[in-house]
Amino acid sequence: MNEGIRLFLFLINGILYLVCGGLWILSAEEKTLNFSLTIFSLAMTSVLLYTGHDEIKSVEQSYIYRRWGYTTINLFLVLTILAFLNYLSFKNSASFDLSETKINSISSTSEMIIKGLKKDLNIKVFAGRDEARAIVSILDLYKQHKPNMRIDVYDPETRPDIMRAYEIEKNNSVVMEYEKRKQYIREHTELEYTNALRKLGRKKDPTIYHIVGHQEFDFDGESPEGGGLITSALARSLIHFRPLDLLVKNAVPADADMLVLWGPKRAFFKPEVDAIQTYLMRGGRLLLALDPAIVDDKIISLRNFFKKTWEIDIPNTIVVDRKSFVSGSNGTVPLIKTFDLKHLLTKNFDGQVFFPLVSSVSKFETEQGRGKFIPLAMTTSFPSSWIDFSPLEIVSGTLIYNSKQDQKGPASVVGIWEEIAEDSAPHPRAKIMAFGNSTFIQNQYANMVDNFTFFLKSTNYLASDDELLTLNLAIRKNSPILIEDKQLKMVFYISVIVLPILLFVVAFLFYRRRRA
Repeated sequence: MNEGIRLFLFLINGILYLVCGGLWILSAEEKTLNFSLTIFSLAMTSVLLYTGHDEIKSVEQSYIYRRWGYTTINLFLVLTILAFLNYLSFKNSASFDLSETKINSISSTSEMIIKGLKKDLNIKVFAGRDEARAIVSILDLYKQHKPNMRIDVYDPETRPDIMRAYEIEKNNSVVMEYEKRKQYIREHTELEYTNALRKLGRKKDPTIYHIVGHQEFDFDGESPEGGGLITSALARSLIHFRPLDLLVKNAVPADADMLVLWGPKRAFFKPEVDAIQTYLMRGGRLLLALDPAIVDDKIISLRNFFKKTWEIDIPNTIVVDRKSFVSGSNGTVPLIKTFDLKHLLTKNFDGQVFFPLVSSVSKFETEQGRGKFIPLAMTTSFPSSWIDFSPLEIVSGTLIYNSKQDQKGPASVVGIWEEIAEDSAPHPRAKIMAFGNSTFIQNQYANMVDNFTFFLKSTNYLASDDELLTLNLAIRKNSPILIEDKQLKMVFYISVIVLPILLFVVAFLFYRRRRA
């Protein structure tokens, strides 16, 4: 083989080793690529050494070979020691945030929670390479405070088997495992991660009862109209979700952290209403949804109970929004994009939720004025949106605004009512979160992730006193430096490939010059 070609191949082989080192450092999760390139580099070295063994034998006896051999061995030992020290520093990494507002650190609350988890914490990230890098960068901030935390990254395209094993339905998901408990995360913020860690470490999980016996929403149903998927999601949120028949129990159990009354179709008996009243009087939490009835409204007495006793008015109406609606519904399935930006539950919610045939939710003013009502989800303004008080019009197809009986928009379809407790009140304050529709979480809407997320956030807000809705972060006076993916690749190529090649070429030129 020509000496020039052999030298060129050795140069290429050296570059491949540099690339292998860079890939193992920066993309350790790409094991197939890294192993393949490493094996190819070693095979290429073996072939070059084998084909040039005659020249190697002749050179072995020379003074230059012995001199360069000793130098190479010493250089190899030095690099080995540096690599070992780098490995130790990587496994026992430490960082210092010198920014004024600690923008590159997790909050003190997050730090306290992650340090409270004493046993091993395993985290699995299901995302593509670029997305995974951003997710892992946040998780690494937690890992600085918990050495026994392991992060594994899986590409959904190459490892669909693991996605199925963990029941992952969407890319860019994170699963946290701690003491045989799991938490699933889709929103990648410090607040979401810290809440998940808090749930994993809490001693008692919330217990929620949902009332049955009045043709309510079927939370156990596997049909398209059922709610089996949302029930599974509640279980993954470490919530005990149990049915409750008030005609059998006559009272809400004492261990109830929250009560759910979701889409009843039949009237309640007085003992059942009294049980709900007693529960709320002692500061209970209620998640309520009353659907509009097109033909025969059989829950008028229940609507009046919440209206006159608890100041929540969910009349038998149809909210129409001709500006923001699901295609084909002619405005009767509003697509809600406007949420209260001040309330802790919705101020960071940037999704959109649709409600099939939804009633309005508002406060009914009473003399007592015992509570405060906050509309959380609103339709667009009039003339695009209005509250129609004639549900039968939807059957005849004549659903139009009537100035004599209908009400102009915007209309609230979700709201929260909180009791204003007196200073001497011996019990906690009652909270009721009311929806004008119960069917938006049916199994058939599984692809509408925002619907399910909004329900789960509402449930966690009401049921968990330990749920963090915000973190006490310092006001940011300076902005972080954000490096785009193409910029990151440029840094990689320049530092790992281009600069070493230039140094090698310069060294080779000096060697040839001295030899000449």
